[in-house]
Amino acid sequence: MNYVLDLRTATEHFPGIGRYGINLARRLPEFLEEGECLVIIRDPVRSSYQYRPGSKERIVDIPSTPFSLSQQWLIPQALKSFKPCLYHSTYYIMPYRPNAPTILTIHDFIPLLYPGSVSLRARLFFRPLFYLAFSASSGFIAVSQTTLEDFKARFKLGGKKAIIIHHAADPAFYPRSFEEKESVRLKYKLPDRFILYVGSDKPHKNLGNLLKAFAKIKPRVKIPLVLAGPKGHGSRNLMALTSRLGIEDYVYWLGRIPEEELPALYSAATAFVFPSFYEGFGLPVLEAMSCGAPVACSDIPALREVAGEAALYFNPYSIDAIAEAIVELIEDDGLRENLGEKGRIRASLFSWDEIASRTLAFYREVLGGRYG
Repeated sequence: MNYVLDLRTATEHFPGIGRYGINLARRLPEFLEEGECLVIIRDPVRSSYQYRPGSKERIVDIPSTPFSLSQQWLIPQALKSFKPCLYHSTYYIMPYRPNAPTILTIHDFIPLLYPGSVSLRARLFFRPLFYLAFSASSGFIAVSQTTLEDFKARFKLGGKKAIIIHHAADPAFYPRSFEEKESVRLKYKLPDRFILYVGSDKPHKNLGNLLKAFAKIKPRVKIPLVLAGPKGHGSRNLMALTSRLGIEDYVYWLGRIPEEELPALYSAATAFVFPSFYEGFGLPVLEAMSCGAPVACSDIPALREVAGEAALYFNPYSIDAIAEAIVELIEDDGLRENLGEKGRIRASLFSWDEIASRTLAFYREVLGGRYG
């Protein structure tokens, strides 16, 4: 019995989805039974997944990205050759006739809900391509209740199966030593205390309101705001906003930083703030909590689902509410210590072993015993 996991999203272009796929690939083999095998499809040109397979794994290199038309025949041809009982895609741009029962992981509906966050081309293609992925799939893994509800609001499941299986932070995210924190501070010329945001600058991330809130409190908190993540089309406007607000000297733009440095950056932060209008899951919040950073974040369903009682929440549409939450977190040592401890406990509840076990159980459920 060959279960196929398509890991061609393990590239810099898909940081969150890629980490999801990599950790799933690492854990699934531990739960395979006698006679079961995990086949991992990898793009040898772009992949960041370097792994020596064990006795229950096989890696198949196919030089075709999820954006390449060639995947529509290369992947089905490969699947046909090793006769899989199930194909699992972690992204909706996939082969739409894969020649095997298919599971699709759904991460969010940002192109539909926040079209300004993606290109015109992405807006035009999302709905028809997602419909093709929906039609090709027999089962769906939603990464949160929010994502599942968004999914059901747009598609009738019929007889198809769907399940919620949350993400977890990569095991590399844990509180780092003083030396590691000092190293990342020195590299990026950061002070001892700073407010951290990690993520993109897309419109739904709400960095404009964060900058306006920071401008209101800068004279009071007297520590900088550090923004880490890839710079996109909105970065020029956001940097211009910092100039108009008079805070350009107090905002550090780190851009995309290496994955291996993120845990130390989270660990070094005085506070982590995440002001998104919408998230399918909100992995940076979980990563920050895993590293012991006290979190203030938007009061939206997905982030409540992730952080529970381990975060300070604010209305992301209110600049005053964002400002008040940051001030409270910066000025209250006891609150930061309490949220840091609660966050570590909360993050420990999200386990890759459980994710892998439940994912494999869902594979078998979708197959309905036809191969058992």
